[in-house]
Amino acid sequence: MSDQDFYIDEEGNVKVKHEKSSFEPIPAGEYDLIIQQVEIREGQESGKPYFNIELRVSDPDDSLDNKPIWENISPSVAWRVNQLLEAVYGPQDDIEEGDEVEFNIFDLYGAKVRARVGLEERRDGAGMTNTILRFLPSVDGEAALTPSKPPAKAKAKGKRKSKKK
Repeated sequence: MSDQDFYIDEEGNVKVKHEKSSFEPIPAGEYDLIIQQVEIREGQESGKPYFNIELRVSDPDDSLDNKPIWENISPSVAWRVNQLLEAVYGPQDDIEEGDEVEFNIFDLYGAKVRARVGLEERRDGAGMTNTILRFLPSVDGEAALTPSKPPAKAKAKGKRKSKKK
């Protein structure tokens, strides 16, 4: 073959170089990941918004470096969102249970996080895929990369209403 990775002749004969897909899952384990893209999407069935996050492995092992992992997180699953925020920004000691937290999801671009990655069967049955089992706090308690600003407590707008009857 020439400088190209493929060849097609006029009769439809094709030659291509054999390569493994870059979408092959990585082995289960703990990895440093970099958030490459964040999109807000709408669930096909629920119609509710969720975050579609593309992360890339940041690993000195060339065979794993830059491998993609996608994770969907619903803002209605607050503990999962908080887990991601602590992995990005470090511990948020000034935020207490029940406080509202405000942040811009797009500020997470480029953030480095540590995560425990697992393997699971794809929904379509076409093999295995990676899933993030848990976003991990940084080892030293500091964020690996601080995006533009950490989340803040939302200011109360009026009095909280009691649900007691």
